[in-house]
Amino acid sequence: GGLEFVTGSLTSLVGQVGYADGVITWSHSLSELSYDEVHFQARVPLDVRGGWLTNTVEIAGPIQHISRSAAVSVVVRPPDLSLVKSVSAAQADPGDTLTYTIRVSNSGEGSARTILVTDSLPSRLDYLSHSASVGMAWLSNGLITWHPTWGATGTLVLPPQGDAVLTITARVDPTISRTVRLVNTAYLTGTGQLLQDQAATNVSIISYAYLPLVLKRWPPIPYDPVLNTINNPDRRDYYTVSWLYDHNDAPATSFTLQEATDANFTNPTEYTTGSTSYLFTDKANGTYYYRVRGNNSYGSSGWSNVESTVVRWPPVPYAPTLNAINNPDNQDSYTVSWVYNYTDILATSYVLQEATDANFTNPTEYVTSDTSYSFSGKSRGTYYYRVKGRNSYGDGEWSNVQSTYVVGFSYFEDFSDIHSGWPSEVSKTRWAFYEVDPNPPLPDDGSLYPTDGNAYFIARRSGSEPRARFSPGVAIPSANYEMELDTRWWDGNFYATYQIFFGASSDLTDYYAVQVRINTAVSGPPICEYSLARHGGGSTVLLKDWTYLGSLHCERRRTDSSAQWNHWKIRRENNDIILYLNGSYLGTWHDTWYGANRYFGVGATLYEGFTPSKPEFDNWSITVLD
Repeated sequence: GGLEFVTGSLTSLVGQVGYADGVITWSHSLSELSYDEVHFQARVPLDVRGGWLTNTVEIAGPIQHISRSAAVSVVVRPPDLSLVKSVSAAQADPGDTLTYTIRVSNSGEGSARTILVTDSLPSRLDYLSHSASVGMAWLSNGLITWHPTWGATGTLVLPPQGDAVLTITARVDPTISRTVRLVNTAYLTGTGQLLQDQAATNVSIISYAYLPLVLKRWPPIPYDPVLNTINNPDRRDYYTVSWLYDHNDAPATSFTLQEATDANFTNPTEYTTGSTSYLFTDKANGTYYYRVRGNNSYGSSGWSNVESTVVRWPPVPYAPTLNAINNPDNQDSYTVSWVYNYTDILATSYVLQEATDANFTNPTEYVTSDTSYSFSGKSRGTYYYRVKGRNSYGDGEWSNVQSTYVVGFSYFEDFSDIHSGWPSEVSKTRWAFYEVDPNPPLPDDGSLYPTDGNAYFIARRSGSEPRARFSPGVAIPSANYEMELDTRWWDGNFYATYQIFFGASSDLTDYYAVQVRINTAVSGPPICEYSLARHGGGSTVLLKDWTYLGSLHCERRRTDSSAQWNHWKIRRENNDIILYLNGSYLGTWHDTWYGANRYFGVGATLYEGFTPSKPEFDNWSITVLD
């Protein structure tokens, strides 16, 4: 017994053979002087303990019974096993992959049988894969088991001078936050002895600590809570602020919730609660920022992350942005416009307020669905504006304030319209009309007058009252202005004079005047001079005495078709009068008599009632300087 029959090895020369239940049978009839041979093979089992193996054959015949035996001595030579475990890196970082190699070697004279190797990966190592050079290996419940002498075809052996290798790959836990030593041990059993070997890897964490450096959580103050996103998509005035806290090792007994209207929590409001949420109601419109911290008897945690929500309930429009008013020349016509760049809450109309003071004491309101409003014909003054949006829920907030200053006065006259305000008349003492008038007023004495011009024509007909003074009746609303106009003679002679009035009373009895006169005899060529006069209280004062100027054109258009215009600029700066003629500066005169008189006009005088005095005026403009 103890031998293992090798299937298919049983043969005989003659007769019949068979094998069943460990017994080989042969049957045949042998004649005299004949023989037979039976051949078979048997295998010594791997688990044999040594000693003698005896195989007995029995021959049963009709006359005699023969038994023969053959014995074999089995000597079991012991294996000499060794277990070596190594790792691919002695130093690693979190998240690195390590390769472990387990090598089983047999340096003995006998084969090794029924070897079992086990390896349990330490914590902080995540299994990835394994492979074995021989045998079978598997992972179950974190334990890797390897049978180097157990294969798919049955039991294997590890022969003398043979070895087997198991390779395991694992990943270092990437969340390791401190330096650890990972020791992995393999065990070998099944030969009557326990072998083990281990491989170690140091996982080092390089960290930078900034004061204060917390090395130990003592005292056990709470951790920082985590504030949830605030769920308030409709921007209503009620909502709940909630947070997460699940640290049992440092429990928080209460929480402090801070609320502020700016992300820097400049002037926060604090709420204390024992729960992890807080309900807010009836909040005013605005943006609210929140952060929370935990408290216990040891102290308070740091602040959580910051979350915010916008309250706009009811959802009235936001404040528009009023643009700067484009009115650099301070005209009486301009457009006020604004921008509304919000799409979540719309404005269906706008209310524009206008006031003459920045406090909007007595405002005027204009309602429009546009984002602009045009004004024209505004009187002199400063105008302030602000705008707000309106929808079905109500009115939003006011915008920023913009303002503009309106001079409220602009004047230009080219005498092309006979109804523009200047007098058109004829009498015994004076005469005036628009030269474009197809039917000008004419005296009945056949006096000469221009019929081919487009200026304003005046004439002095005699020396008695009323004098030849004409005005459109317009007052300049400032003491700072610039007046420009063109003048020339249509006809005139010795001491004929025309006047340009400014700073005058409405009836032109008190005035300042630039005066131009012809200072030549009737038969001589025309020579002109000018003066600057102030008339008031029945007397005249010459601020500038009569002065001859070669640049002052003195031709008479009635007899000289090439007669040129003189371009006058009279600039008034409070008590200063500045004169220009044909682009040349004449001088500046300071006079404090100037009062509230604001009118302007023209006049003409003659010498002893005999010499003609008939000037023309055109292109009259006035610009206010303040």
